Parts: sequence; C-alpha cells; structure tokens
Amino acid sequence: MSGWGFNWSPTGNINLFGLITLAYLGTEVPLNMGGEIVERRVVTRHLLWGTLLVLVGYFVATYSLLVVQGSAVGSVGGFSLVTNVDMVLGKFAGSITALCIIGFFVMVPIVYNYTFARLLLVAGIDQRLPMNIGRLNKHRVPANAIIFQTSAAIIFTFLVFIVAPYVTNLGKPSDLANEVYNVSQAGATLVWAISTAFFFINIAIFFRDRRNFHRQRIFPRPVLIASVILGPVSCLVAILDTLFFSWIPQIDNNHWWYIIGGLTLICLIIALFRCLKMNDRRCVIIRQRHPLPR
Repeated sequence: MSGWGFNWSPTGNINLFGLITLAYLGTEVPLNMGGEIVERRVVTRHLLWGTLLVLVGYFVATYSLLVVQGSAVGSVGGFSLVTNVDMVLGKFAGSITALCIIGFFVMVPIVYNYTFARLLLVAGIDQRLPMNIGRLNKHRVPANAIIFQTSAAIIFTFLVFIVAPYVTNLGKPSDLANEVYNVSQAGATLVWAISTAFFFINIAIFFRDRRNFHRQRIFPRPVLIASVILGPVSCLVAILDTLFFSWIPQIDNNHWWYIIGGLTLICLIIALFRCLKMNDRRCVIIRQRHPLPR
C-alpha cells in the first residue's frame, strides 16, 4: 500500500478528500436546467448513467496513474494523464490526450456558465438580485444572467491573475496564481458542500409527506434513506477536511484555516444579508397590501 502513495496521517494526503469532493459536486449541474426539461426520463437517466460514468471515469483515471507511475506520480491532475499516456502509448497519443484536456478547460467554463446562469435567473425572480438579471431574451434564454456572470468572471480573472501579480509583492506571480486558484476552489467547495447538504435535508423533510412524495419519487426507499444518512455526513467531512488541511504547500494549515474560513464566512454573510433584506422588503409589501387595523 505504501508504494501506491496512501497516507492518511494529518500531514499526508488526507487533504485530497476535499478536492475529490469538489470534483463530484458537479454531477448535479445539468439538473439546474430542470425547469427546461420536459421528459422525466431525462432526469432519471442523468442521475443513473451520469453518476455511474463519473464514478467510473474518475476511478479509471486515478487507477491508471497508480498502476503506471505508482508513488512517483506527482499529482492526480489532468496533465499527469498526459505523462501516463506518453509512457504507455507514446508521444503522439499523449499529444492527442493533451489537446483533449485543453479542450476540456475551454468547454467546461462555457457549460458551467450557461447552466449556473439559471441560478442567477431564479435569484432575480425571487428579487435577491436585481430583477433585470432574471429577464429572458426572445429565445427564452436568460441572456442578462449569462452576460453578468461572464463579465464578473472576466473581471475577477483579470484582477487576480494579471493585475495583482504586478501591483502586489506576494511572491512569484506563478505561485500567486496557483494560490488564488486553489483558495477560490476550496472556498467554492465549502459553500457548495453546505448547499448540497440541504438536498439531503430536504429529502428527509419531504419524507413526512408520504402521499405526494412517494408518488413522485424515482428511487427506491432504501437508496433515499442511505442518501439522507451518508450525504450530510460526507458534506460535513468534506467541509472539515477542506477547512483544516491545505491543498497546496505554499500555504500551511494554520494560515489556510484563516483564509478559507474567512472567505467562506464573507460569502455566507453576504447571502444572509440578502435574505434578511429580501424578507424586510416582503414584509413592507405585505403591510402595504394588507394594512393592520387601527
């Protein structure tokens, strides 16, 4: 086992659990477009075959690295697979693999941007963001949400990866880019894991409505019960692991805790502020429509 690089000590590779969790949290992204799905079978097929394909894909990719390179593998990343293919099938096949991985980094932001715009659409409809973000164009597409999200991503990328290295003295620009990338990903993991836990919590709540819930459910009862138990536990473990164990050697665990915890706390405070502000606005509207008797 030691030759395969397993090390579960606090200074080992236990921090990989949070990173792996981030990879699996994206499996439900297509369901953000559930309001545009007509056939129910599309949802069931995605939940079944999509989940299986993701599990098999990650397992095969990681297993191949361990079998070919063993403990010599530096990291379980995309371009480690290129090295793997070079060693087994030659440079030509490795070049094709590299092109496919580069294409992945082009296509995935487009897909994520297009699907997550639906969340901004809902936030605009609920008035947690300006209502213009929730407007559709003539093709029934949330174009304003897509444009807003794309602009925000471009500005963030420009400031962090181009401006910041030249106006700050925080070490090598390459290290700064790597640190910002991993910190932002870790912060996204915490926020995403917290929100994902409510999927399972909601299932536990809906269980009480036996008539409607069990008439609509598409998975057997034992599967849902296991999900309700294992889902929140996995999210909690991912949150603690991501919070206490640094993903990169440039930031030690003590500083990592403050940076990731502070970033996540800021996001949660902003979300709480928006919720409270929205509730106050709804209370004002209700009072205007239904004034209290004097």
